[in-house]
Amino acid sequence: TVTKVDTGTVPAPHVIDALAIGQMSAVDRDAEFEKWEGVRVKVMNVTVAGGLRQITSSGADDCTFRDFAITAGLKVDSSLAAIPANFAATAECPATGETDLVARGDCLAGVTGMGDYFFDWKILPLATSDIETGGTGCPAENTRELCMDTIDNDGNGFADCMDNACVGFCSTGATTIEMIQAGTATGVVTLENVIVTALDLNGGTSMGFWVQQSAQAAANHGVLVFTGSVAPTVAIGNHVNVTAMVKEFDATTPAVGDTLTELTNPVVTPATGMTTPLPLAGIAVTTLKDISSVGEPYESVLVTLSNLKVTTAPGNDRLVLTDGANTIVMDDDSFNYAAADYPMNTCFATVTGVMGVNTFDDERRIFPRIAADLVAGTSCP
Repeated sequence: TVTKVDTGTVPAPHVIDALAIGQMSAVDRDAEFEKWEGVRVKVMNVTVAGGLRQITSSGADDCTFRDFAITAGLKVDSSLAAIPANFAATAECPATGETDLVARGDCLAGVTGMGDYFFDWKILPLATSDIETGGTGCPAENTRELCMDTIDNDGNGFADCMDNACVGFCSTGATTIEMIQAGTATGVVTLENVIVTALDLNGGTSMGFWVQQSAQAAANHGVLVFTGSVAPTVAIGNHVNVTAMVKEFDATTPAVGDTLTELTNPVVTPATGMTTPLPLAGIAVTTLKDISSVGEPYESVLVTLSNLKVTTAPGNDRLVLTDGANTIVMDDDSFNYAAADYPMNTCFATVTGVMGVNTFDDERRIFPRIAADLVAGTSCP
């Protein structure tokens, strides 16, 4: 029973941040929109994510019942106000002869209306003028950088290469690690069916994993996939597809010495297969440790060295190994060993690991992956 008791001014709408809500998890998004059900609200700088469509019903069609999607998956429908649309004639509805009010991709300065829910979260404008066209400040995923930053920049529920707006940047076609290391594949690249060779799980903001092109390691066929503070969920031997941005990383500004080629902001999907990666053997220590172009082909490549002895422990769990004539530094980026586990004069029959670059010290180092990569020996110099 409704009894009119007075007249007054309609309260100003409550402004909600559609982009921030769109970037929430589905559960949190539902909880947030629930707060505004039945409340007059306004969203600003939102993108038309889905074009105008006719809404059919279980009974006779209402030819004026229409909606379109905007940022955060909200639907704007014509329950309370007309939304002009130029639909072709159908058996149920005549041609409208109108001009479309909005189109997919349009930026709307604002949409005001009642918060509602019916299969979708909605805003119901009270007048057509509540849909403010001609906006200029809408969020977007429209550059390579935005399409590789792991953020749902336009709040439509799809981040990076899962967003149709990013297809042009992500669908570059398959390339190879060799092309990346040669500098002929740049920007956003896609590697298909590569094999995980090692993991960097030491925590903090510098984690990732290494991949190689095929079962047998080879020069120029390894690269680091950098995942930052997100721990990788792959395992050694997994086959994966990777779409990511190529970056030449250096810890110093301006860059000094060699850089590390890495794939940043990766989108990683599993591929079929499990293969034990085989290391490259027979490369001289002097070649592998050379920070110039001589050692560059072996950056991020899985290698094996023979008959090495621990000579010094300079700190931070680094160990200096010698073959009698040359030295190379072993570090714990992949296998979190303690230097005390391998005291002075410890002899290794073989040391297997990926060749990394410490860009602070401009030094190439070998990173064993597991304890089994350090095989005890008796024939060291």
